[in-house]
Amino acid sequence: MGSLLSAIALQPAYLATQAKFPDVKVVAIQDDCNLIGTAQQVLHAADFLTKDLRKLGATTNPTKTKILWPHDEEAPLLLREWARHHGLHVLAVANINGTVIGRRDEVPDMAADILAKEDLVHQRLRLPAVGAQHAMLALRAACNQQPVYLTRTIDHQLTSKAMLHHDRNMYTTLATIANDPTLTPQEEDPFPERDFVKHIASLPLRHGGIGLMQRHKPEHAAAAHIGSWINALQYLDNPDVADKHPAHRRSLNQAFALLHRQADADEQMQRQVSSLFTLEQLRQLSVDHNPSRALADIAIAVRPGQQHPSLKPGYHKAQTTLMRALQAAAAKRIESTSPDMRVLLQATSAKASYAWLLAVPQQDCEDDLTLDNTDLRIALALRLGTSPAHPDLAKHLGMCPCERVCLADNPAHALACKHNQGFVTQRHDQVVATLARYARIAEIPCKVEPSGTELQGRPNNKPDLRITLANKRTYVDARIVNCLAPSNRARALTQLAVADKAAKDKTNKWAPKATAVGATFVPFVAETPGGLHKQAVGLIKAIAAACSDYAMYSRLEMLTTLTQAVAVAIQRGNARILKEAWRRDQEGPIRLL
Repeated sequence: MGSLLSAIALQPAYLATQAKFPDVKVVAIQDDCNLIGTAQQVLHAADFLTKDLRKLGATTNPTKTKILWPHDEEAPLLLREWARHHGLHVLAVANINGTVIGRRDEVPDMAADILAKEDLVHQRLRLPAVGAQHAMLALRAACNQQPVYLTRTIDHQLTSKAMLHHDRNMYTTLATIANDPTLTPQEEDPFPERDFVKHIASLPLRHGGIGLMQRHKPEHAAAAHIGSWINALQYLDNPDVADKHPAHRRSLNQAFALLHRQADADEQMQRQVSSLFTLEQLRQLSVDHNPSRALADIAIAVRPGQQHPSLKPGYHKAQTTLMRALQAAAAKRIESTSPDMRVLLQATSAKASYAWLLAVPQQDCEDDLTLDNTDLRIALALRLGTSPAHPDLAKHLGMCPCERVCLADNPAHALACKHNQGFVTQRHDQVVATLARYARIAEIPCKVEPSGTELQGRPNNKPDLRITLANKRTYVDARIVNCLAPSNRARALTQLAVADKAAKDKTNKWAPKATAVGATFVPFVAETPGGLHKQAVGLIKAIAAACSDYAMYSRLEMLTTLTQAVAVAIQRGNARILKEAWRRDQEGPIRLL
């Protein structure tokens, strides 16, 4: 309501400006206002609007106010002086988002301003008082978005140093959050090819990473540059604008050449890019003296109601497609290095395996979405394939209590070792308790560990949960399997294959008994990195769909919150097991005399 009431309050000023300057087009959406017209009239209208807004108790925000000059010639002196007087920037050839894709006189200054603000943000995120979970959310959100602005400038080579500075900052902060000095970029070679941990972290969540994209890579800047041109040309009256400026033409040719070299050398990249360009088309665009002709065809293809027979569909998402092609190719390169790496990425890219990274702590959830600093650091280490370090002792894991495996080399072993069975059971019980709690929040009847006699069995032989969905009893039995164990390595090369086998075993055991009493059975199987079997995902969706209209959450909120709460419960359980391994390593096993 606040935004709506604010817009209603500002409307008289907008209407007065339009009436005073009929030749100026005033377009207002919520609290954003655009004035379109000749330079002199727009400046007078802006002064008038500013005075009227002050009468209403409102002011303009100079940091968000921009002057767009979409012409080939330089902006008039009057416009530049007015902008300088008001502390505003004049931008040339802008795309629909208002970010620069054309020429700007102070590109290095703009980069310096953005990075100076980022430096301050990173310094604050590294403070011990900032919780690791909150710092991780801020790092993935705020610090990973604004540099996209720089990668769309006319010459992506101008921003390479700025992007490298951004990446160093980002990974230094990640090293602080994760309590892992090995993630800190080195001076001589910040991101070496064989440093797979940093490259895994740069992958998006859906490919098993953390989503901290390394912006200094030239091919990423090239994809952003081409994508922003394609978006902008839909809205420019003169589609040949790129040909009239040698700098535009050169930068586009360089961007296409970078993508061509990448695709030519990488078969996976070649397959991904083929939805937009063939290799021959990319090669031609890298040497074409008129690249805007091809871009103009692309712009025509995405206009509503028009199709271009010579182009493949999907150009309206050109930048997204190009970036995803680069990311998928990077993931495949890492997977190909070893079977263990393939198993790790298959597990961490499974459905819902990254939900805990998206969880925002909330007071009304009884801390179901909160990970303390140690738990988050252990979860990060397991996702990146590194050995967690003790937060206080600054040492890595020692021998497992079974005294057969060194946990520093294979921390995932502890997650299913029989010597940790008590804590493995606690992890299982926590997941079941989470399902039951949110079923009750959704006002769905449920009972934890119903008697086995309900299924015509022994009282102690019972499933984990009974839920009533659509007036029908549904029995649920949960299990968390360790897909990273050496015994599961061959099966784990296929995503969720270990979970699939466990789900079939559960179904074979319980489904006939449930059917015999007119009920249904659903196995709730998850893997230790957090991936959920399709039937577990289906159960969560069923609980969300059955959520009462009077419940605390809407159906969509229930779906998101329950998925994240289950993911957080799994990571808490993993951390508890490893913390117990640390304790035993320090104190030794308890022996009776």
